[in-house]
Amino acid sequence: MKALSLIGLLFYSGFSIANSHEVSVGFGEFLEIEDGFLGVQYRHYLTELKNDGTPYGLQGYLQKSNNFSVGGFKNDDWHLYQADAEFFIGRDWRVAVDVTQFRDDSALFTATRDTIALVQVGRFVSENMQLGVTFIGERSEFDNYGVDERDTETAIAPFFRYTEIDNGVGWDVKMQKVAADIDFWQIHAGYYLAKDWQVSVSARLREDDFDQSVVELQTDYWFSSQSALKFGIGSAFDDGGINTITLIYTRRF
Repeated sequence: MKALSLIGLLFYSGFSIANSHEVSVGFGEFLEIEDGFLGVQYRHYLTELKNDGTPYGLQGYLQKSNNFSVGGFKNDDWHLYQADAEFFIGRDWRVAVDVTQFRDDSALFTATRDTIALVQVGRFVSENMQLGVTFIGERSEFDNYGVDERDTETAIAPFFRYTEIDNGVGWDVKMQKVAADIDFWQIHAGYYLAKDWQVSVSARLREDDFDQSVVELQTDYWFSSQSALKFGIGSAFDDGGINTITLIYTRRF
């Protein structure tokens, strides 16, 4: 994948802070797509993450470490590439940028490409609560037998994140809008039983067609401060069967 070669360049570019690199490799099955996806993501924290008793999976956020990531996943017909950056300004502000591009080449003589850019500006209104606004721009391109169609949509929506951890145990809940042309909302509610184990519910809700919403039960377990495994299984509201399977291994060093 393109992301793999970029990760290689990063390793040799002088980033030598210990416990600041994170590589995730995973597999996923989604809805009606027959072939599963393989994916990889690299994240770099600009400061060393400290093992201070907070959950391993929340160290970057709770320690307010600026970071960026690149990655993607693909199968024979579907491709997704993603890059993001997160910056903490002083004690009270957070700015995040995320760009995702999805390509579908599954149909003969037809290609679809969607690009979504998100900019979030949030303020920590208390020790546990962050409130803010998400600015979303989305561009869709459709090529059918040489006929091009293009459309651009924008949206503004509120978001929040509530995180309350005591001795490695507690809640991490967040909600945000993730698309402009369709009212998709991402909701994640996780509970840390210990600093190395989280159980959570992640939902992608669609306002205009609620039955197409998907809910996934997930668990993240850290074998140590440097190694973790995530597993999820989910279903759409209009189907009692299994629609999603997620398996991701993460290594931090």
